[in-house]
Amino acid sequence: MAGSFVGGKNELISGKLTSVTPPPPIPNPLAIWKMQEGSGVSLNDTGGSADNATITPSSAVTWQSNAGLPGFTPLWNGSGHANAASTTLTNFDGTTPFTVSLWMNPSSLSGAMISTLSGANTNGWAVEMNGASSPIAFFLINAFPANGLVVSSNTGSLSTGVLHHVVVTYDGSRTPAGVKIYIDGVSVATSILLNTLTATAANGTPISFGARPAPSTFYSGSMAFVRIYTAVLTAPQVSVLFGLGPQ
Repeated sequence: MAGSFVGGKNELISGKLTSVTPPPPIPNPLAIWKMQEGSGVSLNDTGGSADNATITPSSAVTWQSNAGLPGFTPLWNGSGHANAASTTLTNFDGTTPFTVSLWMNPSSLSGAMISTLSGANTNGWAVEMNGASSPIAFFLINAFPANGLVVSSNTGSLSTGVLHHVVVTYDGSRTPAGVKIYIDGVSVATSILLNTLTATAANGTPISFGARPAPSTFYSGSMAFVRIYTAVLTAPQVSVLFGLGPQ
């Protein structure tokens, strides 16, 4: 008997009933910014925390149909950012495990997609692009460079002009081993750029999209479906997220 049938935890393949492990459930996110408003200056948090962000200036984005993303999403032109409202929701001090997930198609390999770093040498955390040699970089900073953690993906792990799913997980250990970077559902090799963190990274600065909050370190390209979880997603869970596509 040919064909396949999936039901529950068993799968009938070529006439044989085989046990199948169901995909792992994904925890509820702390916040979700889908960035599908289509117009205006608001990026609404639909994850239950209502930590909405405001684009400044309004000319920093063009709402359009971006390749691979459903609906009308923002194309960032490197001239502004969007600051959320809450000073506490994403004010992680370095001992809280968390995961950041987003879909992005960068125009260049520099710029901050998500950040609470209020300046070049001040505390906070960020997911940024740090040049061709370290395209995706995770920053957790008390005072740069004396007290901080920076881990990046390696050369060639990200391309411009291509839609990517990027996930960064951090386990709260304040160590490089506690950071994992996934690109398009796959864990990638990383490099340690800084490993001196011993003190808090909390700074009470709201999260910013498209640049650091100051603003500085501007991002150019499309970005949408940003999720933050207060848990470390596992590799199978990241694979599920990637398989679901941008939504």
